Amino acid sequence: MVENRDYIDCHTQLTSITTTLWRLYQERDSLRLQVQRLHILLGGALLVGILLGVLLWGSAEAAPLQPGVYRAEGAVSDPLLSPYTHTHGLSLEGQEYPFTGFFTLAGDGVLTGEAGPYFLHLSLLSYTPIPPVGSPKLELLPTAYGGLGGVLPGEWQYFQEATLFLTSPSGIQEYTRFGPAFQLGEGANGKNSLLGLSGWFGEQGVMKGDINVALSPVPEPSSFWLWLAGGFGLLVGRIIRLYRP
Repeated sequence: MVENRDYIDCHTQLTSITTTLWRLYQERDSLRLQVQRLHILLGGALLVGILLGVLLWGSAEAAPLQPGVYRAEGAVSDPLLSPYTHTHGLSLEGQEYPFTGFFTLAGDGVLTGEAGPYFLHLSLLSYTPIPPVGSPKLELLPTAYGGLGGVLPGEWQYFQEATLFLTSPSGIQEYTRFGPAFQLGEGANGKNSLLGLSGWFGEQGVMKGDINVALSPVPEPSSFWLWLAGGFGLLVGRIIRLYRP
């Protein structure tokens, strides 16, 4: 009887194993499908990761201009993008002057340098990434903007307050923003697609001229001292505005 019982137990176990193997064999297609689904999910997750990386990279590229010091020169018109043939940095009452100097960005902005017989000091306040009323000022050809020319006004930055001091042997002339806000960004100089700054100025409601400069970063460590000088210049400009009659 013991041998029969052992035989029965062994047969039962073999039957169970065989049944399990047969069930697994029959479910092989289902397992294969699940593996394929897992591969699809992993592939989808990888694709989403790549897309997020591209979006984050794009947003980083479109981030506001970093604080620092930039070399400033008169913007030269690009004949492929601009209807003008200008090379000046400062236009004043019909006269055009070259410009060389520096632009310091530290929340507010300050542009200083030489423009013909003048020492130019431009203080820019009330920064905003949102175009104020009347902005942006689009001076390039229509084909320069968007996917055709690559200039994207939606990425520009603006300063709603501007005070310009022009110092010469004959004295100091003061002007304020006239018309659209001063704009900063690639193509914002109104003459080419390079990084730049531009805006109109006037006095007593009458336009007197404009500023159009191209900007390029100043390498470290010299930019640190220029940044300090620019900040000091911005402070001086505010003091002049405060105490000048």
